[in-house]
Amino acid sequence: MKRRGVVRSLHPTHSIAAYGKEASLYTQGEENCSSPCAPGGCWDRLRTINAKILLVGVTHIRNTYIKKVKLGDAECILCDAKAVFEVTSKILSQEINCLIDRETIPEEWWNTI
Repeated sequence: MKRRGVVRSLHPTHSIAAYGKEASLYTQGEENCSSPCAPGGCWDRLRTINAKILLVGVTHIRNTYIKKVKLGDAECILCDAKAVFEVTSKILSQEINCLIDRETIPEEWWNTI
């Protein structure tokens, strides 16, 4: 069932649903993205518009925006896309595969944020 006014992007693997007056413009061009969260794509634009991401009934394990970052087992989580992007970027700039290769992030890395 489709909600009236909702536009779904045409990204082949990581589509996004948008609602509001700019929904069509926001989702435009996703079918041409070469990766799941391409620079300039819908997921990247979440930070440029200071979006909030609301997770209902799931944990961050289902949060495409910050995959592999576990922040708890809350049933409903609201996160600031721009802040998450900035923190994640600074941590990954230390070591690009740290979320995959390391058990924990070194404490001194948090001082760079």
